[in-house]
Amino acid sequence: MSFYSLEVEDTSYSLLLGSIRKGVVNQAYLQLPKRSQVNILKMCNLLSQAKENYSLNDYESVYLVYYWIGQNIEIDCTNSNTKYESAVTAYNEGRGTSAGTTALFSTMVSTLGYKSNYIEGTLKAIVNNNKGEVVSEYDHLWNYVLINGQYYLFDPTLAAGSCDNTFRKFYSDFYFGTDPQFFIRTHYPESDKWQMLKPTISKEQFTSWAYINKYFYLYGFKTVTPETDNLTINQNLEINLTYDKTRDIVIQCNKVVYNGKYLYTEYTCNASDGNGKIKFKGDERMDDFIIYAKPKGEHFYANSRLTTKVYYLRVKY
Repeated sequence: MSFYSLEVEDTSYSLLLGSIRKGVVNQAYLQLPKRSQVNILKMCNLLSQAKENYSLNDYESVYLVYYWIGQNIEIDCTNSNTKYESAVTAYNEGRGTSAGTTALFSTMVSTLGYKSNYIEGTLKAIVNNNKGEVVSEYDHLWNYVLINGQYYLFDPTLAAGSCDNTFRKFYSDFYFGTDPQFFIRTHYPESDKWQMLKPTISKEQFTSWAYINKYFYLYGFKTVTPETDNLTINQNLEINLTYDKTRDIVIQCNKVVYNGKYLYTEYTCNASDGNGKIKFKGDERMDDFIIYAKPKGEHFYANSRLTTKVYYLRVKY
């Protein structure tokens, strides 16, 4: 199973992917020159021509831009160089911060005739600090696009890959027109308008949630409880999950204790027939609880794109 096929098995996380002929968009993309061969203005004109030449619908036209950025732009993971914050520099250098990437996305999409701009907010992600991997929140930008009178959410920065100390390149469809109920798990906008949810979620609620990333949905997980982070271990604490039992995945659970360094203890998740349950004793020492998932036949190892943390719970005593 390839990484890309994993993402296209189920596109229910997106409101738009079902309306896209990916084969046609790919043909249009392959006819474009390399980024280094033309300037940004010429590339925008060529995108407009591709829209006409291949009779791309509105969603396909925006997808062509999203796909182009995912294939041609790298993320500046340091966020320390302001030169990568403009659309022109991101294009010319093939590298951008979230500011540069979202600016480039909006520039290209606007050239095709769609209203687009950036959204300011907070991104929840697993990052490395002096204690190892932890769930953290930091400033981030993503985009909206108005298509046929309706607003949709996009994160072209995360389409290109991720930052794990250094940039890791791998394209992802997950942040294209993502359903707001999934998008809110990792992206919290400063303006409630861009949650596109009723009722809206408070920042306190967002912060308190256990961490669930895109792979939770891509691997076929459906629900997990508890939802609230920073739980106290007691004799009644259980973690329960449901998932698509037809998906060919393996689940592994780790208890994490921090004592100068992280100590991992593997748990049996006791997951079968689409359900899983993990019970804890009241005197059990644990700082974090992590659920990993991978396709069957793949080995568990930290740097694999196919092995990933899908649930991360912080615990207190």
